[in-house]
Amino acid sequence: AASAPELVPQLHVTWITAGILFVLGWLLLQTKFSRAWRAIRDSEIAAAAVGINLALYKTAAFGISAFYAGVAGALLVILSFSANPGSFPVQLSIYLVVGLAVGGLGSVFGLLVGALFVEYVQVYAPTVVSESPGVPTLTFGVALVLVMFMLPDGVAGLLRRSTRLGYLVGRGDR
Repeated sequence: AASAPELVPQLHVTWITAGILFVLGWLLLQTKFSRAWRAIRDSEIAAAAVGINLALYKTAAFGISAFYAGVAGALLVILSFSANPGSFPVQLSIYLVVGLAVGGLGSVFGLLVGALFVEYVQVYAPTVVSESPGVPTLTFGVALVLVMFMLPDGVAGLLRRSTRLGYLVGRGDR
């Protein structure tokens, strides 16, 4: 494995790429595509009734998601110099679901909050709560249950409802 100073150029490429894709994702949420996706999410029947081509927009969503996943995989390979199925355990999928629930759907800001939550819980939960091996997983479970009951739209939904800056965290379409 490479040492930290040797990874600096790769880290710069990773952060610059992530920043560009973050901005592109935010810009995409300001377009006609985003309105169509929200309409499809809320009611496919109503969306089709107003003339939205369901197949086109669903295929576009899948293609854009695949593009983002492909770029993420390429960046992972650049940093780790390898890729194998063991790099993606089931626990990673659980972390992603918790991050989405905590941050909230429908806003790029919510995804950022969810990602930060997942990363910092893994780092700080063992030192703050307990050093037992299962503490981050337990913390994620408790957070998921609390968010589902107290903040069904996640942190972004809470901010959208409670501030005048709702346009920063999403359109408030729910």
